[in-house]
Amino acid sequence: MEPMTKTPPKIDVGDWRSRIPAHLLAEAEAEGPLESDNTETPQQAAERRRIAQDALNAAYRAKVPVLYRDATLADLDADLAASVADWLERKGTTLMLAGPVGTGKTHAAYAVLAHLMAHGVTVQATTVSDLLAALRPEGDHRQAALARTAQVLLLDDMGATKASEWAQEQMIALLDQRLREGKRQIVTTNATYEQMAEVWDDRTMDRLRYRWAVVQVTGESRRKAAW
Repeated sequence: MEPMTKTPPKIDVGDWRSRIPAHLLAEAEAEGPLESDNTETPQQAAERRRIAQDALNAAYRAKVPVLYRDATLADLDADLAASVADWLERKGTTLMLAGPVGTGKTHAAYAVLAHLMAHGVTVQATTVSDLLAALRPEGDHRQAALARTAQVLLLDDMGATKASEWAQEQMIALLDQRLREGKRQIVTTNATYEQMAEVWDDRTMDRLRYRWAVVQVTGESRRKAAW
């Protein structure tokens, strides 16, 4: 007599994403879109994306330095606001905010991110030094993934300190991926173009120049001593 084979019971997983904590779902989707199963309706897919985006934005807001949490476009002077508005309208790829230390470049960058996030765009912010630390094999892989996948990424303080060959290759790879996927970035620097080209190599600058807007942020330092 042949042994009987049991048919495994069919398990109805339903909308399994709804049972995943939002922050874990956001981490998974930061690595790439999750495949949709056949039982997911368009409404469920939209809700899944909303939950993931809300989780990503909440994680971003939690990391914004206190100094910049209330930054808005209304804070910017007329010329700077007009330049930023032009970049937003043209959907330029890179917004380069350049100028002396303390003139409000980072404040302006966070104001732009706040505006974009309010309009449904996923944003992330990191200093260049923190990003490079995250990209190392022993670094923060989640932060590295978010830097790759955010629709708009702030690369703060891309200064004139000499970058290693490894750092240059990592920056080129990051910018290449973001350009291929139509993502945008905001860069702040107190270096001149020539200084940045010497530090980061012409290959990096070539990628940054693609459909960029360079805005000079001038004026007295906001951190000027009061005595």
